[in-house]
Amino acid sequence: MSSLKIYMCAAALMLYLLQPLNAETGAGSDSVTAVGCGGGLCLLGVYHSGESRLVKYDGHRFEDLSEKAGFDGLITVIAWNGDYFLIGGDNGRLYKYDGTRFRDLSEMLGWGQNVQVQEIIPSGRVWVIYGASVANERVFSRVFDGEGFSDAPPGLARELIPAGDGRFWFICHKNGGDRVCEYNGTAIAEVAEIPYAGLHYRPFWNGEYMLLVVDYTENGRKHSRLLAFDGNGFTELNYPPAPVAEIAWNGNYWLVNYRSDGKYKFGVVYRDRFAEVDAPLDTGASAIACNGDYCLVSYRCDGLYRFSGADFENLSTDLKKAGTGCVSRIIWSGNFWLLLLQEERGSVVLKYDGSAFRDITPFLTKTFTSKAAEKFPESPPEERKAVCGPAMLMLLTALILAGVRKAI
Repeated sequence: MSSLKIYMCAAALMLYLLQPLNAETGAGSDSVTAVGCGGGLCLLGVYHSGESRLVKYDGHRFEDLSEKAGFDGLITVIAWNGDYFLIGGDNGRLYKYDGTRFRDLSEMLGWGQNVQVQEIIPSGRVWVIYGASVANERVFSRVFDGEGFSDAPPGLARELIPAGDGRFWFICHKNGGDRVCEYNGTAIAEVAEIPYAGLHYRPFWNGEYMLLVVDYTENGRKHSRLLAFDGNGFTELNYPPAPVAEIAWNGNYWLVNYRSDGKYKFGVVYRDRFAEVDAPLDTGASAIACNGDYCLVSYRCDGLYRFSGADFENLSTDLKKAGTGCVSRIIWSGNFWLLLLQEERGSVVLKYDGSAFRDITPFLTKTFTSKAAEKFPESPPEERKAVCGPAMLMLLTALILAGVRKAI
């Protein structure tokens, strides 16, 4: 190795050892405030160095869209309806993005500086948008049909289930019982009475029907029923009445994490049958996300598992090799997974392609710090050439530390 190369290695090593951990040095220094995926790409709202940024990721490269979007304030929510994104945040800001162009809808929304957009729910061409005042927590709601806005009708619940074709289902509480109501973008109508009274209802949509988890108490013990609603009536699914902790749809079955006999268990629920499967842990899962082929099950800080229909595969070791921290979100883009891990310093973003995890946070950070190009692609591992070999780095480290101790 030439003397010039040795000098370069030593200089680089000294800079690395002495540099502070800050927003310029890589993974875990930025906070992801919102994620929305669709059409094979993901948009991320990122809080970086005191500024809110909007970034696009297509599975191969990041692009900073902040200047194009002109977003003002923290990005709080991103949603996709199959054709375009809506992006909401502080100061009543709302933008439409079709993958190429932005349209500022903030003035049309009309909420002003003191309202934060908190939730955006699409059903086809119709969107329901919820916000809250930062001063007095007053709730706002408006409806967007792709062109203009109208006020949401009184009585429209916050927990809406998109039923397709611009329709939404929700639970409405009427005298004499609880019902499923439908909002079609114009008016609200009662559809069906729920056959079982519950203390709490949790609705889910699988593209074919709404699954209603009915939580109730009997003889002082908590239970859950699973009801399928197709728009006409209810069908109770074959399921032991144990309280449901987490549930997700995986193409032709529901994967449910429930509590029974003091332990958390897993089961597979079809329209006509139920099958228990061995759970990887006795504690409750924090999140389940599925892509139609398999599900990822997170225990937040205690592990990540993959379920393919029969048993669980432990991905925890591979996950820890890629990034530290606790899993806070799992998002399927349509082509790849994004996992958000939370550290004290900020967010870590991992990509999972079904076979391996990869920490893409450094590329996200370089999107902000690199001035050479607007777009910053991921570099394949084989293209990264080490200037200093491991042996040389170890030798230089020993020499530098020896010099520091001698000086002290």
